[in-house]
Amino acid sequence: AEKRISEPQLPIYTSLVLSGQDIAAVCFAQVRADEQRFVGIAADTDVLPGIKALQEAEKMFPQETFPDWITLLSHWKTSIEAIAHELICGEAAVTFEQESDLRDCEVKPLLRLPERALQIEAMHGEQHGE
Repeated sequence: AEKRISEPQLPIYTSLVLSGQDIAAVCFAQVRADEQRFVGIAADTDVLPGIKALQEAEKMFPQETFPDWITLLSHWKTSIEAIAHELICGEAAVTFEQESDLRDCEVKPLLRLPERALQIEAMHGEQHGE
């Protein structure tokens, strides 16, 4: 299964707002007092200063999964539509890639983790005939 998009803002713009248009790069400008730069990905090299082309971003976008720009844009569209479908169906669970991400979770009290742990414990007890 493909990894869930964790930062969907730019893929949403690309997949929905600009759907069907010729998109050369997906990025945002990072403006700080000491540094200004673009952050993102482009279809080809030299589209914007400092922006890597898809073929140069193997670590984040492996060639076997994203062989070309169209595949990446299509993946984003499919992923955004899947997330939208989940929300329409009422699925609104807080999800994490790694359990350690819970440490910085802003809605941790709402997750009711102690209650969930007790439910899981009770289910295991029922399965073992306790």
